[in-house]
Amino acid sequence: MQAVSSFETTDGVRLTVRESGPRAAPVTVVFAHGWTLDGGSWDDLIAVLGRSATRPARLIAVDCRGHGSSGAAQAGSATIARYADDLAEIVGRLVPDGPIVLVGHSMGGMAMMALGERHPGLVRDRVAAAAFLATGAGRFDKSIDRVRGLRTALPVLLGLGFRALNHLPAPLRYRAVERLLFGFGARRADIERTAGQMRRADPRSMPRFGVDILDHDRAAHLDRYAAAEVLVAAGSRDRLCPPSHARKIASRLPDATLVVYEGAGHQLSFERSEDLARRLAGLLERVASDRTA
Repeated sequence: MQAVSSFETTDGVRLTVRESGPRAAPVTVVFAHGWTLDGGSWDDLIAVLGRSATRPARLIAVDCRGHGSSGAAQAGSATIARYADDLAEIVGRLVPDGPIVLVGHSMGGMAMMALGERHPGLVRDRVAAAAFLATGAGRFDKSIDRVRGLRTALPVLLGLGFRALNHLPAPLRYRAVERLLFGFGARRADIERTAGQMRRADPRSMPRFGVDILDHDRAAHLDRYAAAEVLVAAGSRDRLCPPSHARKIASRLPDATLVVYEGAGHQLSFERSEDLARRLAGLLERVASDRTA
């Protein structure tokens, strides 16, 4: 059973926090979701992890500002950098001590890289393991600035596209979500849940986050995780963050474990929750063992 609470950031935004597991557990896992989704995207993975992990763990999943039931992003704060700052605040106040495992999907993985950039001491001192899922470290589209006026117009274009998708009739919307985000054999329930999360996202915040994702370039800060045990995973059918992005991340962290799930798309926490839970349970076991050794 997850407990749901509200967390107020230093700039006054209320974030929704989902928590399960004992607070006195030896390890805490903090989950950071992707763009347009919310903390519910981790529900399957958290449920399996809760059943399969041999060590108890505290599990925290946050709705990023502008997403899910969290407050809208204030002017200038719909950024990956602010997402990282919010994670730092949550860790500082909710998990003031003990080892942490960070798990980030898509934009959440990018926020983990920004955390290394902006809060290197926190990563160095607290993060024992990390999982970068279906994410990327470098700029996604370097052609934006080659088209005159495109950068200025991009927030409007992304906003129109986001609203148009969410106003499609349900069958067409589900088909578009499946095509964009899922690989082979997607379950209808997972597609519907993803589409539902997208409709709950704040349409004013999404375009700004989208532009920031396109500008994201933090490969140089991945070395902040060099001392942690790292898992990097991608789906072979991911249209947003193809496996080449995962390989780039792994190349910066030579000791990382790289996994490419054949046939999977972008939504790994839905599509490969069982195997990811098994791998995370192994991380938790090793982190907890190191702490008690």
